Amino acid sequence: MAVFGICLGSVYKVGDSAGWTIIGNVDYNTWASSKTFQIGDVVIFNYDAQFHNVLQVTLPEFHSCNSSSPIVTYSSGNDSITVTSPGHYYYICGFVGHCEAGQKVDIRVPKSLQPTAIPIAAPPGHLAVPETSPNGLITPSPSKNSAEQENRGNFAVKEAELIALREGLEFAVRLNFQLEAAEVDSLSIVQDLESDFTFSPLVELLHDVSTLIHTLCQAPCQYIPREGNCVAHELASVVCELSMAMGGIVYKVGDAAGWTNIANVDYKSWAAAKNFHVGDTIRKSLFLC
Repeated sequence: MAVFGICLGSVYKVGDSAGWTIIGNVDYNTWASSKTFQIGDVVIFNYDAQFHNVLQVTLPEFHSCNSSSPIVTYSSGNDSITVTSPGHYYYICGFVGHCEAGQKVDIRVPKSLQPTAIPIAAPPGHLAVPETSPNGLITPSPSKNSAEQENRGNFAVKEAELIALREGLEFAVRLNFQLEAAEVDSLSIVQDLESDFTFSPLVELLHDVSTLIHTLCQAPCQYIPREGNCVAHELASVVCELSMAMGGIVYKVGDAAGWTNIANVDYKSWAAAKNFHVGDTIRKSLFLC
């Protein structure tokens, strides 16, 4: 028997009893973070249409309160929006000064949650049957081609780089850093952060990184070749100092020469002369920073 699903979503009124307003200092981010949205849910914006509206915007527009080119505009005063897919949905009020006053909300729908379903038997003749071979055995699915495998590899690399970037920024938050800019050596990540990544498979990581950069930095994320990643070097210096305080040995790669292609430093000989242990720190010092 085949099974189909009818979604039974929850209904959420934005701001609860306060509704969609600038009165009462409603913290819509706190409101949204206390909810667990999933596909099939209905989000209701209730407001006075003479003084408010609802604009769905991109993440950059959400941060900057830019209402000039919304994805969708709602203005009925009682708008019901059904969640149809995972991702981040950014809404602001387009009236002058309202977004800046806090009338903005990020509805996050994680991929891991699935809607509730009612089992319903499929009508006769609509049962899906696995393809079989002439000898009656189920035919295995075709293997992934090389292009698909390469795409999966690139995806894994980007995911790892985003995780590292997020952890570095979170570390900076814990140390109460205020950074001039976040610099990464992946042009692809910078392009993703500058675009609308609502439906990206890495939306949660990209959102976390974007929020941290917006909180910590005075400028957007910048693409810098690895040799010039000053923020990473500064954080590495702090980690080295903390490691020294915890008892580990700090080794500076190349000693006085540092990490460079100048002066023909033999790094294999340098490493072979050391006796590394768990807890030690390897410090890379560059001339370019």
